[in-house]
Amino acid sequence: MIVEKILKASDLAYLAGLIDGEGSITLTRRLLKGNHPMPNYLLSVSVNMTNREPVEFMSRYYRGSLSNNRKTVTGKAIYMFRTSTLESQRMLSDISPFLKCKHRQARWALAFRKLPQAWGHPTHDEMGAMIRQRDNYVSLMHRLNAYSCSIQT
Repeated sequence: MIVEKILKASDLAYLAGLIDGEGSITLTRRLLKGNHPMPNYLLSVSVNMTNREPVEFMSRYYRGSLSNNRKTVTGKAIYMFRTSTLESQRMLSDISPFLKCKHRQARWALAFRKLPQAWGHPTHDEMGAMIRQRDNYVSLMHRLNAYSCSIQT
């Protein structure tokens, strides 16, 4: 049984600041092996930084992977925390009211997760429309991540 820990508003604001400053929100399209007509789409939230404590703090409240297999040019360890689709959705739902820079990415990522799924046997045209819609979200997320933020107060 997994017990979800409750975060205070100040903790959620802190996590939002970490995502705004050192994190990324991404949507990735992956083709599956074999004869799968529908690609796989992955939502992830990650933070990379040389200070271990903040990423460990995130890992206490959200499921994901914590690693340190990279170093800076000066030899300092880079710690990375990354969540995948369902946990990313939970995290973004929690912190989105506090985001200042990546609020658009969070809003679009959460909207992406609400798109209808390809259950059953959709027609070729329906499948094509679903793929185009999802690819548009991936493209938009790439464009949003290419620009720096403007903070709205």
